[in-house]
Amino acid sequence: MSAQSIAETQPDDTVFPCIKCGLDCSAKDSAVLRGANWQCKSCTNVYQILYRHMGGLPESWNNMTPESQVQFFKHAGSAIKCAPKNGRWSHVRSSLVSQMTHFHTEQRRIRCNREFLPLSVWATRGFDTKRIEANGEMREDKVFGEVWTAPLSTISDDDIRGTVEKEILEKENRLKEKKKVKGKKPADSASPPADGPGSSAFAIDDDVWSIPSEDEGPMVIGEGKPQKATKTKKEDDAAVAARRAARERDQKWKQEVGKATRYINSLNSVCHSLATVSAKVEKNPELIPDKLTDGLKQAVTQMNYFKQRATQLISASDGTKSSSLLEGFDADSCCNDQLKAAQAVLKDCRAIFTEKSREAREAKAAAPKAAPAAKRSAKAKAK
Repeated sequence: MSAQSIAETQPDDTVFPCIKCGLDCSAKDSAVLRGANWQCKSCTNVYQILYRHMGGLPESWNNMTPESQVQFFKHAGSAIKCAPKNGRWSHVRSSLVSQMTHFHTEQRRIRCNREFLPLSVWATRGFDTKRIEANGEMREDKVFGEVWTAPLSTISDDDIRGTVEKEILEKENRLKEKKKVKGKKPADSASPPADGPGSSAFAIDDDVWSIPSEDEGPMVIGEGKPQKATKTKKEDDAAVAARRAARERDQKWKQEVGKATRYINSLNSVCHSLATVSAKVEKNPELIPDKLTDGLKQAVTQMNYFKQRATQLISASDGTKSSSLLEGFDADSCCNDQLKAAQAVLKDCRAIFTEKSREAREAKAAAPKAAPAAKRSAKAKAK
């Protein structure tokens, strides 16, 4: 059995470690299943905030160690819990800058403390050679002559923080520029944008970007700008209709996913109970009437099918979303109505089990008890 199947059969209060921050989470706390792993609500919120304001993570994110990435999600997730909605981005941005600065500072510190290099090499790496000469350690090398190592004091946290800030600011500005020209089809639509969901910055977490793009409407071109060709009314109407259809599809998808999420715990519980009752009936087919047996088999088949469809909807990422997942499946009618029917079958079976058990106890109590064996006397035992 796969890890995902095992997780789905657990009660919603079962605790799992979050794949991003490592903290305990559960479906009861709005954690979501990503593949075979769980992701807590805080980490999901952090991802959404990063996507809205930067279009994803910085390119240098993939160079960081898993431990540094975990520390970022822990700190950022904790910070946004107490922050107002309009102030969350500043907390996430601050956490990202701090963690990236700390990581790059440690990497440079380790490298500098171990390397003895000529001053010309340090200069090409952006270091102040005068500060190295004044504070560093020098050795004589047979090949290169004087070689130096940069002491701790020559590594400026401010310089590294400035580099990190610049990288994040550039990514923010690129996203803003994209939003300004939104609606224009790129020249090469087959290749993803440099900082879009298909880039290397998204390679490790492409399944989480389930946020719909903002609808900014068609770009209005004012008079006096002949260099920009205006769209015809027919083209504008077609674009608006396409966006409206896309919004309706997204809205339908969200509604069905929300319904499936509400029913999944009940489906898991009912499927487990049906499996237990079915196993009991298989061992003793005479327990329930044939008509109820047929209803039990039908309920088992339907509930397992609905559970599978609901799970597919919930776990589908942007790349696997398909209208075929919604065809022939309506959460309210398929899950709610049939769920009640399956629960009624379980109720009837359990009532029969209770009655059979009561009859067995009464029969046992009414049966004549065997006379106790006569005790042998002490003299008989002695003989």
